[in-house]
Amino acid sequence: LNTGAVYARVGLGLNLQYGLKRIPNIAHGEFLMVGAFITWMAHSALGISPLLMVPISFALLMAVGVVVHRLTFRRLARTSPNVDIFEARGLMVAFGLMFLVQNFAQSVWGADLRGYDYLTDPVRIGGEGGAQFAGNKLLLLGLSLLFSVGLIVLLKQTLLGKGVRALMQSPTGAQLVGIDTQRLHPLMFGVGLGLSGVAGCLLSMAYTITPSMGEPYTVTALIVITLGGFGSMGGALAGGLALGVIEAVGMHFTNPSLKSLLSYAVFIGVLLWKPNGLFNKRS
Repeated sequence: LNTGAVYARVGLGLNLQYGLKRIPNIAHGEFLMVGAFITWMAHSALGISPLLMVPISFALLMAVGVVVHRLTFRRLARTSPNVDIFEARGLMVAFGLMFLVQNFAQSVWGADLRGYDYLTDPVRIGGEGGAQFAGNKLLLLGLSLLFSVGLIVLLKQTLLGKGVRALMQSPTGAQLVGIDTQRLHPLMFGVGLGLSGVAGCLLSMAYTITPSMGEPYTVTALIVITLGGFGSMGGALAGGLALGVIEAVGMHFTNPSLKSLLSYAVFIGVLLWKPNGLFNKRS
């Protein structure tokens, strides 16, 4: 569940970007890595609490996301004759962003593993016969679920969320009822990158980090939103938790080295059985 909550946290941000504007941002995990390194640097050099860095990472990465969208994807949208061509061009731009951010991180922070100790004392659950968990991983689980559920509630219950969901369902219809798509697109792209920064901040509390850590999380996020259904936020949360449980149970009864095989087997199986996702109600 801990691993699955992290998967869901990463998948929700990517699903928001793709579901809203069909932006296949495969550089999503690289910005997660940037959020992790910013938190590590602030805690190690300045002594700032990682919890304080959660809103700071969100704000910084959100601002970066708005700038990236305006400089790249907004221009592509204007010059692409249709959505399919925009998606293909966006994929190539995202590849460039992925290598650009990854090499920037290596030049600034080096290729070594980084990490710090934070709330590493064990917490016992269930009394003397219960299980022990590291405090930072329990915090990681709780905050990941909190942010995931908070985003879903925002999209379901607020006027902004209704505008986002309308834009996901019908961009033309959203414009006809007066939704300002020119502002909403970069804002939501920025929110998606901000959420990736939060995920990186939380991950740095419990795991070592490296400039190459982002790419596997991008692949996992793609699997998660395929499980849950493209554009379905509740599905992404359920898909992330389900994938984490499947991997943990599968590795327990087989071999830990088969983790990637289990993930891709689930991915291919869902694509063949229910291409729209396990939790997507739309036909």
